[in-house]
Order: sequence, then C-alpha cells, then structure tokens
Amino acid sequence: MMMIKSNHYFLTLVSLSLLLFVGFLFQNFYDETIAQLDIPEAKSIGASETGTANTTGFVAFEDIGYTIKYPENWESVAPNVQYGLAAFHSPDGSIVTVKFIPKDDTDVDSIEELMEQFQDLDKQNIFTRNSTTTLGGLPAFIEEGVYTFRPNVFESIAGQQGYTNRIYDVWGYSEDKDGFYGVLFGAASKSQFDETLPIIKQIIDTFSVQNAGPVSEEVQDDTDTEQPDDTFIGSAGNNNEEGNEDEND
Repeated sequence: MMMIKSNHYFLTLVSLSLLLFVGFLFQNFYDETIAQLDIPEAKSIGASETGTANTTGFVAFEDIGYTIKYPENWESVAPNVQYGLAAFHSPDGSIVTVKFIPKDDTDVDSIEELMEQFQDLDKQNIFTRNSTTTLGGLPAFIEEGVYTFRPNVFESIAGQQGYTNRIYDVWGYSEDKDGFYGVLFGAASKSQFDETLPIIKQIIDTFSVQNAGPVSEEVQDDTDTEQPDDTFIGSAGNNNEEGNEDEND
C-alpha cells in the first residue's frame, strides 16, 4: 500500500512539473511574439486629422491675412462678437465665427498658455492638444463642450437674452501675425450640433493663413470699441436670437 501511494505522489509531481515547464515555454513564446509587433500608440484626434476636406460646393472667403471656405448655401454675415473677423450662418441657424486676438490684448505668450486660461474658465469642457492638432498649419488646441452667455444688467435692459450653445472651437497661434486665430462653431441643440459637426471640421480644414498683410486694424478697432468689456473671447455668438428653446442635453 505504501508503494502505491509513493508512486501516486511521484506521478503527480512529475505531471505538475511538466505543466509548469510547458507554461514557461508558452509564456516566453508569447512575450517574444508581442515584442515583435508594431503596436501604435494611442493619441487624440486633432482638427487637422479629420481627413482631406471634401469642399465640393464650398466657396472661398478671403480677408486680409487669412482664407477660409464655407458651403455655398451658407450666408456670410458681419460678426457680432468681440474680435470677430467673419461669420457664416447655416440654413438651420448654426454659426461659424473667425476671430483674431492680438497677443498684446492677452496675458499669455503661447498656445499652451491660452489653453490653460480657457481650461480655468471652462472646467466642464474637453480640451485636445497634441503635436498633430493644428489650424491652418498653426499649433492649436480644440475646445468642445458648452458655452453659456449671461447678460449683465445693462445688456438685459438693452434686450439681450442669455443662451447656451454647444461649441467646437479651434484656436491656433500665428507667430508671424503675433496673435491667436480662432474658428468657432456654436449650435443651440445637441441634435443640431451632431448633424453639423462633420461639415464644421471640413470648414476648419480649409482655413489657411496668408503671408500678405496683417489682420485688418479697422476690424480690430471697431470690435474693441463697440463690444462690451465682459464679452467672452471664446464665444461664437448667439445662434438662437429668439431665445434658446431647443434641447441642450
């Protein structure tokens, strides 16, 4: 009886040893295989990675210092926001605004510092900044989330109403122009935002900075004197002038 038990224990030990040895060989093979694979690093998608813009049916808007294209069924209008250079309205009421903020009008020196400032103001929004995030070849960042405008007492007396927009904004820094360009999109509802965003990314991909001439000083002077002091520089403007009654969830 003792001999049978000893043989049983011996066979069990041999079986366990074989299993451990096979497992060791398999683990080495697995590790060597994984080491040979070229696994790409995860990264955020920037504005310049939306693909080649399909701009069929787009028209070019050229101003001093920059060019941008927009769908031909949209309307080019005068911007009604501080630092606004141009604005484009879609048939459904979406707004795209082009802005330029001279660096001397800010307390920041780089695109990273501007993003940090916006992050402090809009803690609930999502910000994207990496080596491939560009605006017309300029180093840039993306802000996506919501923007709420609350009129002060004087603005309320003048009839201005508050509103909340869903936004997708791209800001880039131009060393040659010594300032920050922004292409900003605002929509009153989530459904409108989701439907229009692919077109917005195409518009953003058409933006380019021109070598000739600075940004128009006349435009800057007008906006600096006519706009209220507390107008947020990240706002694309109100695209729901009758009051924001659409869904914002």
